[in-house]
Amino acid sequence: MNFKRVASLMLILIFVAASLISTGCTRYANPEQLNALDAQKAAAESAERAAADCESESAALANQISDKEKELADAKAEQEKVKERLSQM
Repeated sequence: MNFKRVASLMLILIFVAASLISTGCTRYANPEQLNALDAQKAAAESAERAAADCESESAALANQISDKEKELADAKAEQEKVKERLSQM
C-alpha cells in the first residue's frame, strides 16, 4: 500500500515536471505590442484624470447647491418676518 502511494506520487511529479519542461520559454512582447500597451496605459491614465475631475466638479456643484438652498431658506425666513411686520401695521 505504501509502495503504491510512493509510485503514484512519483508519477504525478514526473508528469508535472514534464509539463513544465515541455512548455519552454515564454515569448516576449514585440515593440508594436509595447507601443500599444503604452498607448492604452496613457488612455487609462487620462480617463482616470477625467473621472477625478468630474468627481471634484460634482462635489463643487453639490456645495453650490447647498449654499443656494441655505440662501433660499434665509430669504424665505426674511420674507416671513417682513410679512409679520406688515400684518402688524
